Amino acid sequence: MDGIKQQVQARQMEAIENKHTFEKRKVLRENRDEIDKLSDQNKAAISEIKQEYDKKLLEEKNKLEAELIGVRTKNKAILDNENNRYKKLLEEVQITHDEQISEVKTSQEKEIEKTQREHQQYLENLDSKFKSQKIKYEA
Repeated sequence: MDGIKQQVQARQMEAIENKHTFEKRKVLRENRDEIDKLSDQNKAAISEIKQEYDKKLLEEKNKLEAELIGVRTKNKAILDNENNRYKKLLEEVQITHDEQISEVKTSQEKEIEKTQREHQQYLENLDSKFKSQKIKYEA
């Protein structure tokens, strides 16, 4: 009987071990399913957050690009205005320069004429002195 009891006990132990292994596998399977479910939820949440981030990033990029276009347009207008202002300023300086050159030329011509008149007057005075001295010596 001892042999039968041992066999029965061995079968009971084997049944308990099988039951325990089955329960252990069941728990592991449930845990794996729960982990997979949580992993899927995490992946979905990450995907959603990434999509929101990409959307915000694209919106920010578009906003900044629009601002950049606005700044470039404004700067182009400012540059055009400055170029026009400098062209006008250059024209005014050129006109002023031409007028100053004209004034200097006129002044120089007047000075030359004055010097020539003075020189001519000096020559005429010398000629008249010479003639008066010549008449003195002849007389």
